[in-house]
Amino acid sequence: MLAPSFPAAGRSSGPDGIRSVPGEVLLPAVQARYAVIRAPSAPGMRPELREVDAALRLRVPEGGAGDGVAVDLLRDWLRAVGRRRLAPWLHGLAVEHGFHYQRCVVRMQQTRWGSCSARGTISCNASLLFLPRELARHVLLHELCHTVHLDHSSRFHALLDKVDPDAALWREGLRSGWSHVPWWAR
Repeated sequence: MLAPSFPAAGRSSGPDGIRSVPGEVLLPAVQARYAVIRAPSAPGMRPELREVDAALRLRVPEGGAGDGVAVDLLRDWLRAVGRRRLAPWLHGLAVEHGFHYQRCVVRMQQTRWGSCSARGTISCNASLLFLPRELARHVLLHELCHTVHLDHSSRFHALLDKVDPDAALWREGLRSGWSHVPWWAR
């Protein structure tokens, strides 16, 4: 399992203590960019987020309460994107390298990039989408190697080095990995 080098910050506020909705969401791991377009919702209308082309259309109440709802909607959307993009990527890497796992789940984990259970379930943090593509790929390969060795033994590292020759470089890059993740996704 891979854990970040420092705990994720709380998600209650942005960098200046203000809880505001971003104007754009960049997902380097899957080379995607989305404009965030916010519109007020009418009284009694249910808040929603719709993905239309390369835009996220948010309908939420105005003001601070609306920002909190918007963040929750963005986090739900991020998990859905993770299921749509990370799970197939993991499957492709498994096929390419001859790994077998039972299933993939995508969560908003607070302290880990990913994990692998003894039953072969790989959990991926949706925040992997914010990492540079090579770092996210490294995490996926790391978890696939855990389907063979559930520890961080020399055998595990030898396997990881075989499927990801730059593993030591990426491991070092993950030390600052959480700096790529915006406050609202932590």
